[in-house]
Amino acid sequence: MPGKSRFLNEYLSWDLWDIVVVGHQFDEERSGYQTEHTYEEVVAHKGEKFVRLWLHETRENGPRGGIDVEQHSESEITEEEYLQASSGKPLEDTEEDRCNFGKAKAEERRRAELYSRLLAQAPLCPSDDRRMRPMEGKFGVFWACPRSNCRKTQGMTAKEKRLYNGRE
Repeated sequence: MPGKSRFLNEYLSWDLWDIVVVGHQFDEERSGYQTEHTYEEVVAHKGEKFVRLWLHETRENGPRGGIDVEQHSESEITEEEYLQASSGKPLEDTEEDRCNFGKAKAEERRRAELYSRLLAQAPLCPSDDRRMRPMEGKFGVFWACPRSNCRKTQGMTAKEKRLYNGRE
């Protein structure tokens, strides 16, 4: 949905709901590689209380660039302050957003559990007794020795392939 905060999933991961953006600012530095700063102020529910928080994202473009998102501060506010700050502004999150976020987190946990089970079944490299790791190649997934100078590989069973693909 256009107009949604690009930090919505971040806010949901902090257990916020009924999120309203009350301030947004975007700045660019134009020297060499561009650095972008996004500041956002929101009010929201968190558990049984209301909060106001400020978020700052720094995005550095260039060869060594990256993204850093930090929550500057969070302060408790009254319901009246929440209602006043959010008056006339749209909610960023909907019940559907919260549901989809919960489903995505559950799927992430499920896949992590399957991957953990897969790694527990990893065979030992016949050359040095280290646990092999899953790899992908042009003919599918297989086991490979984690040492860069060892070229030992081994095929995966159908069950291991299903675990790797998150389908078991």
